[in-house]
Amino acid sequence: MATTEKVAKIGLSEFKYAKLNEKETVESMDDIKNIPGLQEAKQTVVMDSEIIFADDGPYLILNSGITELKLEVGIVDIPTEHKPDLLGVLIEQGMEIYKKDLTPPYVAVSFRFKLSNNKYGYFGMMKGQFSLPSADMKTQGEKNEAQTDSIEGNFVARNDIMYIIGREDHPDFKLEEFMNKVYGGVSASTP
Repeated sequence: MATTEKVAKIGLSEFKYAKLNEKETVESMDDIKNIPGLQEAKQTVVMDSEIIFADDGPYLILNSGITELKLEVGIVDIPTEHKPDLLGVLIEQGMEIYKKDLTPPYVAVSFRFKLSNNKYGYFGMMKGQFSLPSADMKTQGEKNEAQTDSIEGNFVARNDIMYIIGREDHPDFKLEEFMNKVYGGVSASTP
């Protein structure tokens, strides 16, 4: 009987994103951007199903697959230079301009999580749009408290794939192939 090593997720880092073009791919590795300071990531998946009753009881379950996919990330700070491609914000003379008809672009995103066996897992979401972060700030008190940015995105399928998880502790996993699948045709290792 084969034994499976017991591991736990113990860390989170390397939030990356790339704006998708009209073909829903990324032109080059240079288009994949890293925002340092990832603190947390919460994915929410909804799968709708319906129980069909027959013969005086539950008979079968009809499943609709993934019907909703969200990602909320907490980042220490989202620098201004990332906001046009990530959120659709206009930058003029060093100012972030939030227009009424602002529409965030579609992006693909990825991040990695550390495992207790010192290997990493990688999480990628294929096509989504992030909403603008709400501001929640407070005055400085006796002790400094970090006030971080949190953004939430809704994601849909691209090429019938909603999201991908890869782990270095699987013998067939290749980071280059993971990046290629998530970002759509880019062939290279982690930027």
